Amino acid sequence: MPTIKKNNTQYTGPLSLNNIIKEDMVGVASILYIKCNLCGKINKVKTSSEHRSGQRGRLTFNINSRAVLGSLQAGIGNTHLNNLFATMNVPTMNNRTFKS
Repeated sequence: MPTIKKNNTQYTGPLSLNNIIKEDMVGVASILYIKCNLCGKINKVKTSSEHRSGQRGRLTFNINSRAVLGSLQAGIGNTHLNNLFATMNVPTMNNRTFKS
């Protein structure tokens, strides 16, 4: 059961996947925008944790890095990985995401 915080405007509690307003796909990962049933706030939820490539590199989703490493270990590149994803009805990964 959600609880009301002191300022009476923010709640803590579960979000419902039925309330997804928008989904941004970044390779295999997604960023979901979910509206709270109680307060109406839009919450940004990432489907994978992130890491920084190098000290100053941009943030990269772990699931994307793992997909790329797995494909390279299997001896396939971006095109073959995307063929596999397409066969499984999973969104494909663009070349820029594959290289990052």
